[in-house]
Amino acid sequence: MEVIIILIALVFVVISYRLITEEGNNNTKSENRRKGILKEVATPDAPYNFGDAWFAVKTNDVVKVSQILGLEGVVKSNWKNAMSYEGLETVFVTPKVNDWVLVMGDGLPLGSMAEDLKTIKKLLKKLSATFGEAQYFAKSYGYYCFAKAINGSIERLYDYNDHTNEYHTLGTPTRAELGYNLPAILPWEIDEEDQDYWKRNKVTFVDGATILDIAEEWSVNPMKLRENKNIKGLGLLGIYK
Repeated sequence: MEVIIILIALVFVVISYRLITEEGNNNTKSENRRKGILKEVATPDAPYNFGDAWFAVKTNDVVKVSQILGLEGVVKSNWKNAMSYEGLETVFVTPKVNDWVLVMGDGLPLGSMAEDLKTIKKLLKKLSATFGEAQYFAKSYGYYCFAKAINGSIERLYDYNDHTNEYHTLGTPTRAELGYNLPAILPWEIDEEDQDYWKRNKVTFVDGATILDIAEEWSVNPMKLRENKNIKGLGLLGIYK
């Protein structure tokens, strides 16, 4: 019985130590983020899949992309290091993926707020004015968006918030959207007695799979990066203000 009690006590000590250590590491990262101090890692590694919110920019110039975004405290980083700051509002400009550089991280505007959507449009225009084409995608917290800008002008944008059932649409649907029949009116614009409207008109509500399909058609599906053996080099990690 005494042996069992001792073992339980040891397990409790080990677990407590790990929790304290993890909390300390998280606090250190949070404090470093607040001060603009990010760890630099100069050893390339394999890519990580991701897919909450991201930009795709048609270039291989990660430095210029980070400058246009206005990132602060920028350091060289591999994928593992960048992912270790998840939840701490950092932004990672990835190494080149095919013909694209991706920009991801919790520091990016999500778009579900009106001001964020304005910021996204502004960034798309600036990035595409410099590099020719830039795209934005989101599929997080019930907010879905895909947008494309060419030479400083928004060519196509569609977003949908399943919490409010609101959407915004701009431009002509692209080839990647063939087969989808995205909502063209708001739910409260339908006759309340017409409960069969969505089914009868074969309306497609955008979801995470829709966003990834369009991203793959337009540029890069970030949930398939681990399959790509040609992604090499380092990216840049910084803080978006």
